[in-house]
Amino acid sequence: MMMKYLIPMSCVLLACSNPAPKDAKGADTAVAQAAKPSPAKPARRALANVDGETVYEDQMSEQMAQHIKSHDAQAALRRWQLVKSMAREVAMEKALAKAAKAQGMGAEEYERASMERLGSQPVTPEILKAVYEGNKDSLGHRPFEEVKEAIRSQLEEQFGRDAKREFRRQLLNRYKFEDRVPVPVLPRFKAASPTAPTLGPDSAPVTVVVFSDFECPHCARQAMVVTQMAQRFGSLVRWQFRHFPLSFHENARKASRAAICAHRQDRFWPFHDRIFERRFGYDPAGLKAHAEAVGVGDAAAFATCLKDEKGLDQIIDADLAAGEALGVTSTPSVYLNGMPVHGVAPELFGELVDAELRSLGHNPPTPPEPRLGPPGGEMVPAEGPAAPTGP
Repeated sequence: MMMKYLIPMSCVLLACSNPAPKDAKGADTAVAQAAKPSPAKPARRALANVDGETVYEDQMSEQMAQHIKSHDAQAALRRWQLVKSMAREVAMEKALAKAAKAQGMGAEEYERASMERLGSQPVTPEILKAVYEGNKDSLGHRPFEEVKEAIRSQLEEQFGRDAKREFRRQLLNRYKFEDRVPVPVLPRFKAASPTAPTLGPDSAPVTVVVFSDFECPHCARQAMVVTQMAQRFGSLVRWQFRHFPLSFHENARKASRAAICAHRQDRFWPFHDRIFERRFGYDPAGLKAHAEAVGVGDAAAFATCLKDEKGLDQIIDADLAAGEALGVTSTPSVYLNGMPVHGVAPELFGELVDAELRSLGHNPPTPPEPRLGPPGGEMVPAEGPAAPTGP
């Protein structure tokens, strides 16, 4: 964007500047400078040869160029996340050393003693049963008694990691950790559509566009992030859904058709949430049941709408074409005010939205404090004499 305005702005500055200087003979130096030859244009970048003919970079199609831009953006995001993670790790080591020194202990000894004192969330029978019920398919419908100890072991390990991560987060907060890794500068694409379903006001300074597939498990997780972030950012962010059913998901297009029909009765987002939560019932009867469950009032109009597959497919195919022109090859593909930010962790996605809001002159809302470990009270013990860890 800056390059676009560079020449006009320089012209304005010249027009408002002092009169052109004279040389020793009284001639305008500007005239002499104008007579100098202009700098040569940069040479075209050669990429390949075929039968003696050169292939140049500027001969790529617009779609090819978009793919390269998107790839570069993803590389920049991965580097940003990696640098942030490593910087946080070094900061954690420093904070841990400070806390341990205050206790007169070594870093490893202090952390081990702290975790033993604080413990982690217990794996209750209720949690075991809930995890079993939610994962019957992946467990091959084996009996609960047969798999419960394996589930317990995995949960204890996971809860232990969560508790340690929460302990470290609170320890960093004690020492006023400040993340100073700058957000990467990313290219911007025209990803939004004037007709796609939206959640949030048109006046929102930030628009997030998601190219999604109703049968994609990763898209289901992204849908949960949208729900969380919509609550966090409120009217500051507008969310937009664009259909991108992948060819190997046989039910995705069916669900997209039904979602469009629900949208015509102002029930797109409840339908969207239900399909991603349930991920079944893609036949006409199932889709009708989903529609009724989310309050689609005119069942006859919904059924008639579903029969117009050609008209519905035109809407879906338009979104597919728009995504392909941007270089979308997988789902979910996410664009934040046109910037491709696919695959960013939820907490880092929130940071990107915060940075964009600040750049536009808005104060982002304070994010809720995450609590990963045991509930109640701070996990980081107060500084003072260390508690005994053994008999």
